[in-house]
Amino acid sequence: GRSTGWTRSILRVALTFTVAIAIQQTAYVNATVVNASFLVNTATVLTPVAAWVYFGETTRRLGIFAACLTLAGIGLMADGIGGFAALNTGDVACLVSAVFYAFWMVLLGRHARRHGGPFTSAFVQFAIAALLLMPVAPLLEPLTGEMMWRAGPGLAILAILSTAAAFVLQTCAPVSFYQLHR
Repeated sequence: GRSTGWTRSILRVALTFTVAIAIQQTAYVNATVVNASFLVNTATVLTPVAAWVYFGETTRRLGIFAACLTLAGIGLMADGIGGFAALNTGDVACLVSAVFYAFWMVLLGRHARRHGGPFTSAFVQFAIAALLLMPVAPLLEPLTGEMMWRAGPGLAILAILSTAAAFVLQTCAPVSFYQLHR
């Protein structure tokens, strides 16, 4: 059986993941190509800050320093195109997505420490994201059957190798980390 609080915990993890991925995907429509990946990946250095803000967890000075350097990097990157004001709505949405990813990683880590089960957790968060986002997807980008058929093989490879595999590894990492450091 599941330990106490598993359902509530995995729902928080899954809903945060769903919001992060939804914002990221819609952001890419307007994001500056050069900025998009960098901005989404700022989640890595924002994670310790999110843990500190949301849970009051101690954040090492190095984590705060890395987050400040990242913010400075965003400023320098944006400066070449007119400063922070020049970041378009897609760029800002990428950064908002990174904030949600940071909170997702914190929630996922806490879930992993308490409940384990990385493959079940990964499956549940993907299933919830799919159930919530699939009905919305055609509204954001209408697709024909022919378009889906032609894009199907490429999307399958992208979904399985680039997305699902990466997120499963990311979901398993906290469990493995916490099991090794007990």
